[in-house]
Amino acid sequence: MSNDVTRVINNYPVDSKEYKELNKINVLLIEAVDELRYISSNLYPNKIEKLGLKKAIESMAENSFDSSGILLNLSVGEIDKIFDNDIELNLYRILQECINNILKHSKATEASISVHFLSEILLLRFWIMVLGLKLRSYRKKKVSVWII
Repeated sequence: MSNDVTRVINNYPVDSKEYKELNKINVLLIEAVDELRYISSNLYPNKIEKLGLKKAIESMAENSFDSSGILLNLSVGEIDKIFDNDIELNLYRILQECINNILKHSKATEASISVHFLSEILLLRFWIMVLGLKLRSYRKKKVSVWII
């Protein structure tokens, strides 16, 4: 959105009244978007409340990967009603951030996400398959992250 405003601003001479006004509007718009991000990041997703943590995670992950072209293998164990609301929210946000990082930065062709609570230990497993060019040949890389 800011890029669109910048393009419009650049149609006016730098010393014009319109340029200065549009520039002020652009700054306010950027501040408003930042504030909205801050506020929304502190909200408790109603999906957790309505569906439970397991279904909320499944829904978020499936929706995130839906149009990405990355094959998702998702396994979420029975994790509902184990943690208090703050921990559920933090777990949801951690998974959300990991998924966003996979989508934005990994160039993955396949992703596997596993969330299980076993013997008082919460296991989060992220595995991605990346097809990359190395020394004139294609090589598949496996990366696993365990958070305990």
